[in-house]
Amino acid sequence: MSSNALEANIKSSRVNVVIREEYHVLMEVMERYTGIAEGLRVFITELCHPYKNWNFIIKEARGYSLDYFHLLKTHEKGPLAATLFIDIFLDAITESQDPAVYQDGADNLLVYIQRIINEAKENLPGFLPVIEHGLNEISALDNSFFLLFVKSFYQINRILSPLADLNHTHRVYTTASSLLKRYLKTSYDFWAGHKVPLEWFINEAGIPANRKKDLDDIFATVSH
Repeated sequence: MSSNALEANIKSSRVNVVIREEYHVLMEVMERYTGIAEGLRVFITELCHPYKNWNFIIKEARGYSLDYFHLLKTHEKGPLAATLFIDIFLDAITESQDPAVYQDGADNLLVYIQRIINEAKENLPGFLPVIEHGLNEISALDNSFFLLFVKSFYQINRILSPLADLNHTHRVYTTASSLLKRYLKTSYDFWAGHKVPLEWFINEAGIPANRKKDLDDIFATVSH
């Protein structure tokens, strides 16, 4: 959505959009990049609009959170900004009315947590509370939303594996372990609910029936 499109959205909705104070930190953290100021303003304004365009919000949130994480990880308010991005993806899951947006929100949230874990490096200690917050919020989702993470291409067990090196008494380690248990249990229950997983996979992936034999050996161990 361009800035002109956003202005049209505001006018047609006949509301005054007020930027919420918590989003000011995003401008503060990214102020070194003056070239993105206008686009960031449009993004933040859309976040505060009562009639949100969630597809636009997710697209922009992914871009800013991933492309500019190098700014967040060295800024004193970087963890606060990172927490905002996590909450934006979570809001997309719980507030949107579009199932496609639900999955995009879940996928991008996992990608972002993975980026923090893998790229925070020496700044990771300052971002552990951010990671813990994200994992706790995922754990708190009801089953209908939690299944989005089970079905995601981005696997929670792989994303969280680097945290195994942390001190086992750390709160984020405990949080990650709890989430992982639910994730694996829900994954098992989900697949156990499909009498013939191979047929389900073929239908979901759109694989031609004549390719079924190529997958028989792969799915032999998960058939029941």
